[in-house]
Amino acid sequence: MPTCKDYRAAWQTVPSRTSSAGKQVESRFACLRVVMAHAVRRNHARPRWEWLIIEWPEGEDEPSAYWLSNLPADTEPQRVARLARLRWTPASKGRPRRARATSPRNRGRSWSS
Repeated sequence: MPTCKDYRAAWQTVPSRTSSAGKQVESRFACLRVVMAHAVRRNHARPRWEWLIIEWPEGEDEPSAYWLSNLPADTEPQRVARLARLRWTPASKGRPRRARATSPRNRGRSWSS
């Protein structure tokens, strides 16, 4: 299980999603086990190991996405990466709707999502 100390070895190209044409799309991911220190220091919570998932497509200047996950430590990195992308896709599809909801004519109105 990679930790931040060996992050250079953690990069893998894995199938991360299926395209609309039904083809597997691959990307480069690093899946590392980390402890989020702010909860330990500020809230005096017990340390909890989580997955830090970084997507950095080959040839790009910087990573394209980051996620944290509380999946079990024995979860395969390929599964961690795929589940992160699956979770991100529906969340990103809601952005245009949320952007319209905050237009000037809708300010001050509220409704449940």
